[in-house]
Order: sequence, then C-alpha cells, then structure tokens
Amino acid sequence: MKYFFKGKSPRLIVLGILCVVLLGNVFFTSVPKQLKLYAYPQKYVQAMSSTPGIRISAEYSGKVDKVRYSTEYGGFLTWKNTSGIITEYEQCVELPYDMKVYWTPYGDNTIRNVTDISVKVTILGESEKVLAEKEVNILCEGFYTVQASRDVVIGIKGQ
Repeated sequence: MKYFFKGKSPRLIVLGILCVVLLGNVFFTSVPKQLKLYAYPQKYVQAMSSTPGIRISAEYSGKVDKVRYSTEYGGFLTWKNTSGIITEYEQCVELPYDMKVYWTPYGDNTIRNVTDISVKVTILGESEKVLAEKEVNILCEGFYTVQASRDVVIGIKGQ
C-alpha cells in the first residue's frame, strides 16, 4: 500500500479521500424509503365469517410514527380475533404502525352506487410529517375485489 502513495502529491491524496467520503455519503444515505401495501383477502363479501373486511397493512423501510387510513366510502375497523372485539372507526383514522386495520363497507349506504373505491394509506413521521403515500383500489360489483397495482401485494396477510 505504501508504494501506491509513494511519489503522489499530498493534495492529490487529500482530494482522493475527499471524493471517497462525498461519494460514499451520496450512495449510502440517499436510499429512498419504500412503502409496500398488503391487502387480504382479494375478494370480500360481508357474509364472510373469516374476516370482518379487507385487511390492509403497510410495510415501510423507515421510522414510522403512525399510519393514516382514509377513504370516501365505507370505513375502518380493528379486530382482535382472539377475543372477537371489533372497534369501528370513521372514514379517516390514524393508528399505530403495527395495528391490523380492515376496510369495510359496513354502515355506508352511499356505497351502493359506487364501483371504484380508493383507500389511501399515509405513513406519518414525527410531527405528522407525511413520509409516503399509496392507494389500494377496490372494485365493487356485488362483492369487493382488490385491484392489482404496483407495490400492493394481494392475498398475503403481511405484517
């Protein structure tokens, strides 16, 4: 190694070290955070006894404070399947990152005339800062079907 530096000017060595440090910061600290959504089951009807709705969960590669779920049609709920306790929420709710959330048409009479439903999932950091956002689209034709899209994994429970 000492032969490599022999005969090189100190300025050239310092410049080389500086380039390595600067490029290292660019390549190793600017990795974009990724948001992936999971939806389960792909097809849902209210008569199903195995699930109270379409479970939507988020997977984010950075630090998360909480997750906001919002929709114009239907609502959200959480379900503790060991005890059977269901908690209903309105069309917009902010919950802890690891909480299991279900979208459901339950209680929304305006949903009968709607065929396309969008559920927006927003990852929130400190001070309510929006870190990432994606949508799950649900088609309504007598039953509810999660539509395939980029970064939405269908039919897997996730988290």
